[in-house]
Amino acid sequence: MKSKDPVVQHCWDWVRWCETRHFYIKSVSHGVLGAVASGGGSGREPNARNDPDMQYFNMAVHTLRDVAKYQREWLAFECFYLKPHQVVKRTADQLGVGLRTYYDLVRRFGHRAFKLYPSLKRAHQDMQASTAKHVALAIADED
Repeated sequence: MKSKDPVVQHCWDWVRWCETRHFYIKSVSHGVLGAVASGGGSGREPNARNDPDMQYFNMAVHTLRDVAKYQREWLAFECFYLKPHQVVKRTADQLGVGLRTYYDLVRRFGHRAFKLYPSLKRAHQDMQASTAKHVALAIADED
């Protein structure tokens, strides 16, 4: 799906990235009944662009998901992007909001995650640099 809003486009790219990621990672075995009951998906292989920054957006989404004050936004975001088979009006009713507010909740959560992910990326890179520095010092001390 294409969007003029770069944040919305990034969210759709994230959905495709999640689908592709699940294609390459072996799923947890749920036993014989789980294997028989699984639907098997759409039958086509996912083909998302391998964006190295998408892991940080994914971290941002999951970090915000765990923050209590963003739960309504998360539930709307999850339904819209990850459970498109669900009826939007029913989900809006369950959240106690109208359709306009529902879409605003989806948009706000996406923008929050988009704003947070560069900070998570920088923190990760800083931690890697610090670790590399300590390893180099430890190796130098051994010599």
